[in-house]
Amino acid sequence: MSATDLSSRTSGKTAAPQGRESGGIHESTLLASARTLIEERRWDAALNLLDRMRELDGDTPEILGLVAVAAAHARRRSVRDEALAKLTAGAPDGRGWESIASSHLANAEFAEADRAARQALVADEESPAAWGALASSFAGLGWFDEAEECLASARRHGGLDPFARWQLGRAI
Repeated sequence: MSATDLSSRTSGKTAAPQGRESGGIHESTLLASARTLIEERRWDAALNLLDRMRELDGDTPEILGLVAVAAAHARRRSVRDEALAKLTAGAPDGRGWESIASSHLANAEFAEADRAARQALVADEESPAAWGALASSFAGLGWFDEAEECLASARRHGGLDPFARWQLGRAI
């Protein structure tokens, strides 16, 4: 427990949560746990953890992106739509667009996933996750040659993680 936490407990005041900028351990550990739950396709457990994170850290773009993905797969449309609205209102970065694409892939919205993946590539043309999302959207649209080209690009830039490979399989 840090001195700030101890001080806030004894004074009755709550300390502001330490986020990524201040080197808070809880955020990186919890984000890793949320990603693991999503990779394991444990949607409800991921959403429960992400709800707690939102209480601590607020609606950060990274948390909102994970909420959008988990909620889409859990078929919790209102939660997904709220997260997407907040995420897109704040001019998402590349990772945000990757999450938006992943959320659309969960609902077999391949044209929307295509658009979001292309936005992710505008932000970072070397992102294997963005190439994977574009490959999945192409596969879902039946454009298998184009999907293979995207997979080759993803491999050149580090390859796909297990969740991205699973999404690709679902899209096919």
